[in-house]
Amino acid sequence: MKSLCKTFNRDALKNLAESDPDVFTTTFLIPEMQKLKVERAQRQKNLRWQHRMLRDDSIGCYKRECWTCGRPFYCTRPHGRYCRRRCRDRGYARHKKWMRKSERFKRCVWCDTVFVAKRCDAVFCTALCRVKHHRAVPPQEGKDVPTLQD
Repeated sequence: MKSLCKTFNRDALKNLAESDPDVFTTTFLIPEMQKLKVERAQRQKNLRWQHRMLRDDSIGCYKRECWTCGRPFYCTRPHGRYCRRRCRDRGYARHKKWMRKSERFKRCVWCDTVFVAKRCDAVFCTALCRVKHHRAVPPQEGKDVPTLQD
C-alpha cells in the first residue's frame, strides 16, 4: 500500500474505495496482491536455489514453525510440521490422546447430558442416573428376571 500512497493521495484512495469498491479492488488491490504473491514465490525460489547449491539438509526451501515447540525451521516439503523427530513424536502422541478423548464423549441415556466415559461401554454419566433409569423402565417381557432360590 505504500507504493499506492506515493502516486495517489490517501484521501482520494479512501473516497474511491467508499464510492466504488469494485473499481478500487480491480484497479489497486488485486495488482498489489499479485505483486506480493510474485515476491513470495521469488523468495521460495531463491531458498530452493540456496538449498541446491549448498546441498545441506539443514537448510530447506520452506520456512515453517514447529507445531510442538514453536521454533522456526526450514524444511524441504511445503507442508512440514515438525522441526525434529522428538517434536514429531510428541505431536503424534498428543494427537492420538486427543482422538481417544474425543471418542469417549457420550450422551447419558437418562439425563441426556454429554459426559466423558471412563469405559468404552458406559451408557450413564453417574450411578444415580443408572439407578433412576432402571427403576423407571419396567422389565421387558420374555426376559428372564433373576429370582432368589432356596
